[in-house]
Parts: sequence; C-alpha cells; structure tokens
Amino acid sequence: MKLAVATGLPRELFLLCLEHNSVLGLFDILCSTDEVKRGKEYPDVFELAAQRLGVAPQHCLVFEDVLPDTGCRWSRRRIST
Repeated sequence: MKLAVATGLPRELFLLCLEHNSVLGLFDILCSTDEVKRGKEYPDVFELAAQRLGVAPQHCLVFEDVLPDTGCRWSRRRIST
C-alpha cells in the first residue's frame, strides 16, 4: 500500500510534525497546497498526491484531520463522479 500526505500546511511545518512523531518514513509522497494553485478546499493537492503515487484518484482513500472535513467531502464527490 502506498501512503501520501496531502496537507494545507507549509512544508517546513508538516515535516517537523512528521519527524517529531517519528512517522515521516511511513509516507511515500509528501504534498502541500504550497505546490498547487488552490487551497485544500479544492481537489488540487489530493490530485497531486494521487498523481505522484501513480494511483487514480478514485482508488484513493482520504483520512482528514480537521473539521469541517473539506478533504473528505471532496474525496466523496470526486470518487462518486
């Protein structure tokens, strides 16, 4: 199974968090909204993560860590289309 981080945080912040919690090595791909035109309320960062993983978006599962779950709402809409 391939794992990615697709976050709205700047790279320097999420890298520190992942390193501090000793989970950085678990992820194959790291993506931030800094790398795309639009924020996390749009699918751009999720699509970038899927593309870098080499997986179609409809075959991805999203776990969101913030309420409201904008990422999960996007992923449900995206997968159903």
